[in-house]
Amino acid sequence: MEAIREIVEIKSNQLQFTLPTNFNEEKVEMILLPLAKSKEMVKIHKNRSMRGALSKYANKNLRKQEKDAWANAVEEKYATH
Repeated sequence: MEAIREIVEIKSNQLQFTLPTNFNEEKVEMILLPLAKSKEMVKIHKNRSMRGALSKYANKNLRKQEKDAWANAVEEKYATH
């Protein structure tokens, strides 16, 4: 699959661009994004760290068990009874 990305100016609510001669598809999907917003999104993601992104899903009651969770799981799975 070939994708083409091009920045185009809109004039009178119309846009015009020419496909390359080797582009032989009969149907295409067009996704139009305002350029200013797409630049803002890149800037946000470029400067943001993912640290703490999942904190809203944390269960504070289970945090005490995290330190030994792996060792306890291995012991529970492989301990001889």
